[in-house]
Amino acid sequence: AMRMDPLDGRAWLALARHKTQVNRKPEEARKVFQEALGHCEGNPYLLQAFGVLEEREGNVPRAAELYKEATRWDPTHVASWVARGRLAHRLQRIDEARACFRR
Repeated sequence: AMRMDPLDGRAWLALARHKTQVNRKPEEARKVFQEALGHCEGNPYLLQAFGVLEEREGNVPRAAELYKEATRWDPTHVASWVARGRLAHRLQRIDEARACFRR
């Protein structure tokens, strides 16, 4: 059995991606992200990737919430601002999208 450092966000991210891309089990990936954030609270990489999963699964309000939380925890995390802006643009919230892309 493989062991993982529960405080290493990269390991959680790899596990969640495996569940999503290889196993095609987004519900399992969702559980991984939730557990990961219990160990790595505020990790913008995890929050943004979790948002991408939720957006792909059609849970747009939850995706928006996760992107917003990621930018709150780390205002310099570019991927979170881009994801947040792209979602706002998709929802026709043009001013919000512009504000995100200006960051």
